[in-house]
Amino acid sequence: MNIEELLKQARSLLDEANKALEGDDFDLAKEKREEAATIQEKIKVLKEQQDMAAELDALTPKPKEEKAIRMPFETSDDDEDEDETESSLEKSFYVLKYGELSPAVKAVTADLYGTDYMRKRDSQMHTFGKYIRTGRVSAAEENLSKQIILIPDAISAAVKGGFSVAEIKATLQEGINDLGGYPEKGQYQFVN
Repeated sequence: MNIEELLKQARSLLDEANKALEGDDFDLAKEKREEAATIQEKIKVLKEQQDMAAELDALTPKPKEEKAIRMPFETSDDDEDEDETESSLEKSFYVLKYGELSPAVKAVTADLYGTDYMRKRDSQMHTFGKYIRTGRVSAAEENLSKQIILIPDAISAAVKGGFSVAEIKATLQEGINDLGGYPEKGQYQFVN
């Protein structure tokens, strides 16, 4: 039973005791008053118990929030800085591996392949090497190997030859449909 129910019982017993007193039945009034006093003691005990439980809850130490220990490599919480660092590191790697692209070739490759030209080029070379070693590639790698990714010299020669970006794209699409992609300069030496 909760305190509200006990309070209702005690009040009804006191009302009955008052009615008994009005009717000059002192024994019944005394009996009802003693029952109400017993319920009052129960209410006091329950109230003390609730207060004690609240005090104990307040005294119990709250568990510490465990924070993940981060390695000391990261110096800021900004995700943007992290992406810039990764992309600059990646760009540095590609410059070391393939050489620096001229601004004009960089603009044309961005139009032809998007901003991740070097990543696509590197992934295609990796996929070709995997195919030569194992004879198998995944579906995603197969789709990548079917794309024609021109080397910067070929792009530069096409632009100098008078081709527009739209014409180069159209030629690449026709080549993909007809040829299904081809290895970059240097890779076809393994095929011969």
